[in-house]
Amino acid sequence: MANLDISPEAPSKDRTESSNNSTSKSQPINTDPAKRIRNLKKKLRVINALKEKIDSGELANPEKDQLEKIARKTEIEAEIEDLELELADV
Repeated sequence: MANLDISPEAPSKDRTESSNNSTSKSQPINTDPAKRIRNLKKKLRVINALKEKIDSGELANPEKDQLEKIARKTEIEAEIEDLELELADV
């Protein structure tokens, strides 16, 4: 029981570390364009599969987030095109 540290410094240190972690998560991370393209193409495959399920009737009532995902398709395609042009310039 004598080894318990109840100094006021310990909690403030924890708060500082947690605030630093949350800041780093909210900031955009600069990634390799090729890696970003792979990630975007994966999202595009998911969107296309989802759209096929909706079109075939397998998914009769898509949820709001699924419809939002499909709506972002053109945005993702444009970003892929921009990144591919960026890679071609390098």
